[in-house]
Amino acid sequence: MQLLVTPLLPTYAEAKNLLAVWDGLSRASVLSMRSSITGQTGTPQNPINWTTPDEWIDERLVGDDAKLANKIWKAGVNPRHTHGAYFFLERHELLKADSSGLYRMTDSGRLFIENDPMTMQRIDELQGLYALLDVVSVRAPAKSGAFFDEWANFVKAGSNYKRLNSLKAVFRYALVNLLDRGLIERKGSSYSITQNGAAHLDNRTVPSEAKAQRSIATSVQIYNEEQKKLLLDKVASMEPYRFEHLVKELLDAMDYEDVVVTKQSGDGGVDVVAKFQFGITEVTEVVQVKRQTANVGRQVLDGLRGSLHRFGAIRATIITTSGFAKACVSEALAQGAAPISLIDGGRLVELLCKYRIGVREQHLTLLDFDETYFDVPEEEIAE
Repeated sequence: MQLLVTPLLPTYAEAKNLLAVWDGLSRASVLSMRSSITGQTGTPQNPINWTTPDEWIDERLVGDDAKLANKIWKAGVNPRHTHGAYFFLERHELLKADSSGLYRMTDSGRLFIENDPMTMQRIDELQGLYALLDVVSVRAPAKSGAFFDEWANFVKAGSNYKRLNSLKAVFRYALVNLLDRGLIERKGSSYSITQNGAAHLDNRTVPSEAKAQRSIATSVQIYNEEQKKLLLDKVASMEPYRFEHLVKELLDAMDYEDVVVTKQSGDGGVDVVAKFQFGITEVTEVVQVKRQTANVGRQVLDGLRGSLHRFGAIRATIITTSGFAKACVSEALAQGAAPISLIDGGRLVELLCKYRIGVREQHLTLLDFDETYFDVPEEEIAE
């Protein structure tokens, strides 16, 4: 299947609004308006502000270009950002120019506006949105970066998009599309599939073996999340000094050098000292660990920052099994102060899993029937 990935994928709400506006207009008028807008580039010293269409449309456009831009803006779409929708509507043949050059909404376009299940499914398949939703369903809750590599490999295999920067741009727009449709949700910096998203996947017409594979992947995800919870519970109940040594093991695995656990008293709040090579510079970093249930407050951060000079350190990290108070988070990277990295319980577990500390990786073998093996030409059998 050749994907028809749109570089600046619009939300479907934006695409539907523009589809209704452009239906019956000449393709030349649409291109004229877009050209009038994109031709105004500004300069680095005097950039153009496109965020307020109410102001800039009549200031920068004239005649039919201004009329069309105002019509688009009344439909809820910023006329500056129609490039992606233009390609989307044409590539999926939702809007086509007739022999006289007028745009006409196609049958597929009408079905798209009506949310016809088969039409939406076809477009989502060709845009790679089902593939992204699949990845989110298996790997969530997680930050967006956890989904990118697997989805990018899928897009590279089925489209002309190969460059990393291009794939990242396409990925961001695809993520926004799913968010806008309520198929995924974002809490903080983590993304998860919603009930509507899961239903969208379940209603998808796919081979039974593909559904079976997704079911297996979902079961693996649920099992892994249960194991991560057990790991965090165990770490949170560890004897404090043993917890410090666990952090030492983690830093060793992360290629820190000369990692030392300090004495149990008189350490000035510093529990672990380590060195790390940044290019040609060796940096000393100190770590304070907090095995507790309450969020770590700013006073802990201030105390740790005040102890840096005792160890010749220029930065520090606080690792906790809980979380961090807002004041602590806002102060961690305060301008002009030594940077303090904050690792909460969830991030700690992810690092322990990544470096295989406290967990074992088990490999399962999944067999796929290879029908192509049996497609042997008759002449080869005769030989």
